[in-house]
Amino acid sequence: MILPGGEYLTRGLHAIAQSFFLVDLAGLFFMLAVVLVEAGAFCAEYRRRRTASRGAGACAAPGPDGLRDAGPLRQAKPVAALPPFGAEFPVEWPASGDRAALQAYFNRYQERLERVLEKTDLIARLGPAFGLMGTLIPLGPGLAALGRGDVEALAAAVTVAFDTTVVGLICGSGAYVISRVRRRWYEADLNALELFLEEVLRQRGDLSPSTPAPQR
Repeated sequence: MILPGGEYLTRGLHAIAQSFFLVDLAGLFFMLAVVLVEAGAFCAEYRRRRTASRGAGACAAPGPDGLRDAGPLRQAKPVAALPPFGAEFPVEWPASGDRAALQAYFNRYQERLERVLEKTDLIARLGPAFGLMGTLIPLGPGLAALGRGDVEALAAAVTVAFDTTVVGLICGSGAYVISRVRRRWYEADLNALELFLEEVLRQRGDLSPSTPAPQR
């Protein structure tokens, strides 16, 4: 059954779909570039973390005496105690070491980590979607060309469709791996930072069994 005016709607949908093809290709190129940049940053971060872990014995978190004898509390920065902090995501250490300032410091550090993960998390979801759009959009004209007996046009459309699928999967899978490993690193960093801030508050006498430490 053909509705009156339905051909105009179908032509409009076809025009919209075809107009998004160039946007889809540009998005795939952009996501691929971002994934390549993030992969380089990921490798550099991995190398720095391995170097930091080898020297962790000399940079271990100070005990109670170390914190007490370190002078003003604002100078007892976690950069000196935990190598990953500050090296990857420097966050200004609060001038005052009260509970509210330390909680704000913890929140800022956590927000910085979440912003880093947002890029690859987004690409991990959008990459396959853009690849699927790049597969379906050229297949319509390709099948129409097949109906006219133009096999070469169909072959060109199928080639573009497969290429966009592969690039979309590369972007999605690469971003997923980077996000997965980084999330494991950052969870460990946040746990270590939480323990460090608990020790800072304990040395100040601001932490008791009934008083919670800075929380996520």
